Amino acid sequence: MLHKHLVPLLAGAALALELSSCSGLIYREADVPPADTMVWLECTLRTGDTIARVNLTPAVDVRFEAEPSPAWNELTPLEADAQIFLYRNDQLYCGPFLTAEFQDKPFCLLPEPLRAWPDTLRLEVLLADGRQLRATQITPTCVPIAEVNTRFDVPLQAMAPFQGTVEVTFDDPPDEQNFYSVHVLMQRKVGFFSSDFADSEIVLSSHQGIPRGGGGLLDGAPYGPWLLDDSQFDGQSVTLVFHFAARNDGPLPDQAWTFVTLSSLTPEGWQWEYHRRLLDQSEELGPFAEPVYLPMNVEGGLGTFHVECRSEMKQFW
Repeated sequence: MLHKHLVPLLAGAALALELSSCSGLIYREADVPPADTMVWLECTLRTGDTIARVNLTPAVDVRFEAEPSPAWNELTPLEADAQIFLYRNDQLYCGPFLTAEFQDKPFCLLPEPLRAWPDTLRLEVLLADGRQLRATQITPTCVPIAEVNTRFDVPLQAMAPFQGTVEVTFDDPPDEQNFYSVHVLMQRKVGFFSSDFADSEIVLSSHQGIPRGGGGLLDGAPYGPWLLDDSQFDGQSVTLVFHFAARNDGPLPDQAWTFVTLSSLTPEGWQWEYHRRLLDQSEELGPFAEPVYLPMNVEGGLGTFHVECRSEMKQFW
């Protein structure tokens, strides 16, 4: 879920290109509607969730207020006064959402864990001034990870680099348009503490046309997520091959493992993540890259509502 301090960055008429040698920042231009009178709504639900949370804030136009104020991390008057409802297949599923002290988002306890069914979920918001916001999503087909295999070209040793490959296999449903996000992580446990390996780099070597992982989606993490769709492998058993290199900067750990997450996304969720990645990679792409269009599915305001299904697998080695 997006943090509120990102909203001023995204919800402006355009992100200016900053070429100052003092800051060294280059922002890719983002094509979004003028936001000085708009409301920003953001919510991501995953199958299995038992609680739903919503970001609801006044959108800030970056032309007039480029820096967020500390109040963006607190419950806003919009959130305190709004009536928020979640419907499943046109039946009220949860709501009105509640607010509580020390909570920075409205929340609602779901009557049951969110099902992995092709349900239609609709989020509706009624603001105190009578304005309404609405967004709809259909639960994507949940695709599980079938197998994870980690192979070493250079084995794990104390105080030494190591490298190898990770293979992630799953079965794509036939005759459907499916979208995925894949995240691969190498971790270790020494005593009671778990951590990532040092200098970890993981590269998706198959399906070269897929954008490389890394960048702002995970705060610069060099291990994904990678975004892909099934346009080249509809209905097939898919094996993604990743090359990894890392360094064990301590003794042999008590445990070590590969942790893989395969998320099934809706088309709208995939497009949002893809264009967010383009925006986040603006510093690499430079000031002459084409503008990014941020696709939003909220009626009556700005923002996004997405549903996804997550499959996780941990392979110890």
